[in-house]
Amino acid sequence: MFSNSIARNRNIDNPYYQQTDKDSDPHGCNLLGTNYIDYGLGANPNPAPDGTRFYEKVPGDIPQFRGLFKTTSMRSVDKRPTPEFVKAYMHNGVFKSLKDVVHFYNKRNIAVNPNGKEIAFDLRKGPPAGYTPLFPPPEVLDNVQNVTGVPPSQASSATESNGQVGNLQLSEQQEDDLVNFIKTLTDGYTKPNGVSP
Repeated sequence: MFSNSIARNRNIDNPYYQQTDKDSDPHGCNLLGTNYIDYGLGANPNPAPDGTRFYEKVPGDIPQFRGLFKTTSMRSVDKRPTPEFVKAYMHNGVFKSLKDVVHFYNKRNIAVNPNGKEIAFDLRKGPPAGYTPLFPPPEVLDNVQNVTGVPPSQASSATESNGQVGNLQLSEQQEDDLVNFIKTLTDGYTKPNGVSP
């Protein structure tokens, strides 16, 4: 299943942005460097089983597929070899903890002024003067869920104002409670070996 974008920001620490030498890295070379845009499904050269193509000539040239990513299960999302192991979350590894992920889902559309006052803003327009967004701008603005930043209480059925991400109005305690709940979904289950003795 592919989902509409949640407008996560680019991960400039991803080594791919620095792999710009085609001689030393011919198979993983990124000639665009930090100008590279990850269009998600909109950059997939492989057609869908029904023949749907995700771009015509260049990645991202069909707007309806830009910014879409495969949605994974929440099962064992906190599984790690040791408690000290640092995980990378989101498709590009931009977040390093479940707390960061939940905070992003809660406050993606929030900006703050020097006095600490928070305000929700439309990602397409940016925050008002004097306010700094809590998160960098999204890499791709197409197909973004709740791009307007409305809270769940004002949500509509439209993708752009569905209230499902960006301005959930959760308290810090509620964020922590949600993280602790998500951690309970890590059960240690492993798929049985299909080879019989």
